[in-house]
Amino acid sequence: EESRRHVCVADLVVTEKARGRGIGKSLIQAAEAFTRAKGLKHILIGVVAGNVAADGLYANLGYRTYAIERLKTLD
Repeated sequence: EESRRHVCVADLVVTEKARGRGIGKSLIQAAEAFTRAKGLKHILIGVVAGNVAADGLYANLGYRTYAIERLKTLD
């Protein structure tokens, strides 16, 4: 039940020109500080399959796989 009470980062986007400067890491750390300030212990963020840089950042910050989503494009 406790893991159901969490903050969810819906979208985190850093423009291509600004990538590699630590902006994403700073935004995640701010979201973590916000989560702690609210008295919560869990934060959830999604990453698009194939986004190796973002996935690596989240893994380096201690995030683990929680769920898998599937997408189908309909005609």
